[in-house]
Amino acid sequence: MSEYQYFEFLALDTPLSKRMQSEVRKLSTRAVITPTTFTNTYHFGDFRGDPRKMVHKCYDLHIHVTSWGTRRLMVKVPAQTFSEDAADYTVEPYLEVESIAKHLVFDFTHEDDSADFTDAAEGWMASLARVRDEMMMGDVRPLYLGWLAAIGTRQLDGYDEWEHEREPSVPAGLDALTAPQGALTDYLRIDTHLLAAAREASSPLPSKTQTTAGLRRQIAKLPEATKNKILLAVAEGEHAVARTELARVTADAGRSIYQQPRTVVALLERADQLRQSAHPRHSRRAAR
Repeated sequence: MSEYQYFEFLALDTPLSKRMQSEVRKLSTRAVITPTTFTNTYHFGDFRGDPRKMVHKCYDLHIHVTSWGTRRLMVKVPAQTFSEDAADYTVEPYLEVESIAKHLVFDFTHEDDSADFTDAAEGWMASLARVRDEMMMGDVRPLYLGWLAAIGTRQLDGYDEWEHEREPSVPAGLDALTAPQGALTDYLRIDTHLLAAAREASSPLPSKTQTTAGLRRQIAKLPEATKNKILLAVAEGEHAVARTELARVTADAGRSIYQQPRTVVALLERADQLRQSAHPRHSRRAAR
């Protein structure tokens, strides 16, 4: 099989000007470039640009898929979206967060050179893009999924120094992942048994009625100046600003309390128990 690399960038909040499109054109003569997208496929050679710098300067999302098992997702969100707790979910080099000006850039990476490969990478961005919207509303489930994928990768790589490590806060709703979060689970190749073990410590999401009632109470308490700021952002088409500000001021509306974290060892052992229960014949053969 020939070498394959797929690069895609997406600008959601601010489309690229003609000048900026000319700048990124210098990085590739064959890329398909529009005011909001940059895509290119390589079967030989490599991309001359630095994806990290491109996201910092121009784009809000980036994916990179290769035939040797790399899957990377970068997501840029306004800095006020998350508190310092976001750093609790990072596991270098598989999930990193970087502060750039008024933004945070989350960098998810999964490496598995033994995974089956298909070159249908073009559809991933459409499936994953809304993860950013969910993160901008303060949903930390994507971050927990990134952490879960990271410890799964470290285990496959033979890392076994888990004695003093604990999982971050387990968000509610792991048993009711959204479609974009389901796509992220597939993209990062999260082990189904590891996810099942994680779900056991996740409380249910509040009902739609509870969430709406909580939002109404929170919005009613907002100062008039804050409401005007949000409405002005909507009127001027600054939907990202409005969404982030609304998420910030209504952060506690209808949100479930996180469950007590477990040790990583306990989580991995529980996943192994579920794996053995699902495949008892295979487990007995492996034991022998």
